[in-house]
Amino acid sequence: MLFTINAYSLTQTAVPNQLLGRVITVTRVLTWSTASLGALLGGLAIEHTNNVALVYAVIGLLIFGITLTFFLTPLGHTGKYLTKNGPSQSQT
Repeated sequence: MLFTINAYSLTQTAVPNQLLGRVITVTRVLTWSTASLGALLGGLAIEHTNNVALVYAVIGLLIFGITLTFFLTPLGHTGKYLTKNGPSQSQT
């Protein structure tokens, strides 16, 4: 949940107002539709291994790895691409 709040806050900061509704909608469709798939895969993994702690440990390592990967890309340093007054309002 904290990731979702941060992602939406970053989106609101980085996206021009005229595109904000569209970008938030696409983000929500992608994030909410994958939650069911993640629950299904997690349930199957627990059923297959009979070890809940192992599945949670693997998921934790995956989340850490994904976070580190994004931190090392330009997405991890979005703040330096924003202007002081918010995103650029120019039309392209």
